[in-house]
Amino acid sequence: MTEPLIDATDLVLTDDVQTELASARVRAYCRWHIYPSRTETLTLDGPGGRLLLLPSLYVTAVASISDSGTLVDAADYDWSQAGMVQRQTGWWSCRYRALAVTFTHGYDDVPDAVRDVTISVAKRLPAAMSGVTQEQVGGESRTYGGLLTAAAGDTLTDGEKRALAPYALVYRP
Repeated sequence: MTEPLIDATDLVLTDDVQTELASARVRAYCRWHIYPSRTETLTLDGPGGRLLLLPSLYVTAVASISDSGTLVDAADYDWSQAGMVQRQTGWWSCRYRALAVTFTHGYDDVPDAVRDVTISVAKRLPAAMSGVTQEQVGGESRTYGGLLTAAAGDTLTDGEKRALAPYALVYRP
């Protein structure tokens, strides 16, 4: 028998689990951690041109960049808050895993739109996890995506995706 991917405690949807799952789904959609601010060193593929896109949309510092094992002088690149790093002379390597970038990124406070969407997702999780796709109480009816839809990544509504658009790395590898 193969090892299961979950254990029995994963089936209990406590408030903590609910907030963790909702946060994980929002972060997965946005493709970066968003909050909190943190400093980390990532190994990235070289883009082969003058522009390097960091996996973040809120960069507050770039401490160092090493290209193919050689430290790049900080005067040889400029970086933007949006996570773009432009080489001033020469080109970034085009090799896979050639760049080691130490940078600080993420918000000090959760942006309001991100918080609102995460709350909305968290409120829908109990129904999505139970597999219930529709419920009716009196004259009010609600339809949810259900477990299979949520598992397929359709957890977010179109409106939520629009609200998260400024925070999502949809154009980066």
